[in-house]
Amino acid sequence: MAEREPLDEARLGQVSRRVAEVLFNVWPHLRSHASMERGAEADGLSLYVEAVSPTGDEERRLGVFFDEGGVPSVGFGPWHSHGDVLTESRDRSRQVSAVLDIVGAILRDEFVLISEVGGEYPGHTTVVDLRVPNALADELTNRYSSGVANVRSWSGARDHQASLDTVSVQ
Repeated sequence: MAEREPLDEARLGQVSRRVAEVLFNVWPHLRSHASMERGAEADGLSLYVEAVSPTGDEERRLGVFFDEGGVPSVGFGPWHSHGDVLTESRDRSRQVSAVLDIVGAILRDEFVLISEVGGEYPGHTTVVDLRVPNALADELTNRYSSGVANVRSWSGARDHQASLDTVSVQ
């Protein structure tokens, strides 16, 4: 694990600075969860944000970080992805936008964790983007699913046990 330092936005690399500016303008409460670390940004330190859900559930951590290639990345619980994977692009602006879009969806309880109940892999956790029509139904009907999953959202407001009986298909 990289050594972290208190946040000093003037010392951040250009891309980290851009992420911090948008992130803290839209969600100022995340500033108190921010630090910085030496990363792959040649022009400065990299932003690192780690916040625990208002539920207090340690497994619902939100993370914003930069990978070893300097790519902006986002994590929620055990899941994470990188801006270049989300966009299939090397364009940093598109990557930043994609990461910030996912952060917003997590904080609005639209991007949730689901954990299998029973089935071939009980307890397996993944994410579902509820902004995508039928995403939860598709997950509940995949070949490895028991058809029942616990849904956990950032705030806890959308926590419930979902099954094909309770999910509406759009």
